[in-house]
Amino acid sequence: MTRANLPQEASAEFAPAEVQSFLAQVGQGIDSLVPRSEARFLPDSVVGSITLEVDGEQATFYFLVDEEERQGQNKPIAPAMAEAIDNFSQLSKQLLQRGGN
Repeated sequence: MTRANLPQEASAEFAPAEVQSFLAQVGQGIDSLVPRSEARFLPDSVVGSITLEVDGEQATFYFLVDEEERQGQNKPIAPAMAEAIDNFSQLSKQLLQRGGN
């Protein structure tokens, strides 16, 4: 396993307002995602997931990562959820870049 393939760990601190904003986006769009029991996507689709844990209870929801695939497979997600996913993706990239330096 090369260094690039090793698991990486990174962390970030957020202001309470940032966390509240992100959670509000997720809350507004969570109903547009589907649980595993309802997840039906075409083969070779890129599928993302988000796992939420509240009071020790976990729930994982799935979505098509690519906007064009979502349209083509008629699997839209709420605009607020799409924005939350984009924000989280950007944050992940920043953390991984920072962790790699």
